[in-house]
Amino acid sequence: MPLRKKVTGFLNSKKLADPAPFPTHATSSNGSAPRSATQKVTAEELRELRELIRHKYKLDVYIWGKRNVKEFSRPEVEEKMRQADAALDAIQNRVEGWDKNELFGSDTEYRKFVEVKRRVMDEGKARWMDTPPWDIPDQNGHWFNPYTPAEAE
Repeated sequence: MPLRKKVTGFLNSKKLADPAPFPTHATSSNGSAPRSATQKVTAEELRELRELIRHKYKLDVYIWGKRNVKEFSRPEVEEKMRQADAALDAIQNRVEGWDKNELFGSDTEYRKFVEVKRRVMDEGKARWMDTPPWDIPDQNGHWFNPYTPAEAE
């Protein structure tokens, strides 16, 4: 059996867990609200941001794993795509609102935050509603069709 069929069969045999909705308590502060100069970013807010990033990643993995679903199954995946895009917007809005040195306890903390912000704001983040996973070409620029038989190796 060609390697491509083995890998595809293996991946398709794995049941991907449906990511649970993000807990509502973690969205208590969007980070973009005006802050006073003395109001620092709290450890709890940083934990909430971390959990939101993890939730976005979990949604991305789920969505990518469902890239070969048939058209009649896409509405379920599209809902997860909307959630993932909303999570990315929330993450980016939060880090934009926190980009002030005075919101952190030390210069070291702020430098760490700047690195996190750089990574969050970098290009290449999945915007699933703009580019659904079933519309993404493979590494050679060909549109992936899981129903095309693989060439014999």
